Amino acid sequence: MKNDEICGTRNPTLHKVLLDTRFELPFDIPEEEAKYWTRKLIPENTTEEPEEFSYDDVVHKKPLPIAASQCCK
Repeated sequence: MKNDEICGTRNPTLHKVLLDTRFELPFDIPEEEAKYWTRKLIPENTTEEPEEFSYDDVVHKKPLPIAASQCCK
């Protein structure tokens, strides 16, 4: 950050972001349409992706070295 502004990096980083998303219905749709979409969205909301790695893999890895700042000048 510089002057309270987020700066990007020049090179890709190894950071990952986990998004927990849910699909919800709007309040003002007809009952039949709500039932239809509820049946369609329940499987989507309960689908779980397989883990990419286990907690033990993370614990036993060496920490990444501290890189030089890549923020904007």
